Amino acid sequence: MRSGEAELSRITGAKVPSGKLLDGGPAVPRPKNHNAPFRGLGTTKDAGGGSGGRSSRRSSEARKLAEARRAARVRRGG
Repeated sequence: MRSGEAELSRITGAKVPSGKLLDGGPAVPRPKNHNAPFRGLGTTKDAGGGSGGRSSRRSSEARKLAEARRAARVRRGG
């Protein structure tokens, strides 16, 4: 069965959207929260050039890879 087939529409009770909003009022865009902290990957602007602060994405990936290699070596008995 594929989407849009008459049998599927009959079973699910699907209808064509009317285009009207559910609450009946106009859609108002929400204001952006400019005070929210940035949660992306990489360095932060307060961690000046790698001296203190958080580590970079590359160094954290290298650390995780090294830990995985050590764990694999232990599992193999070497």
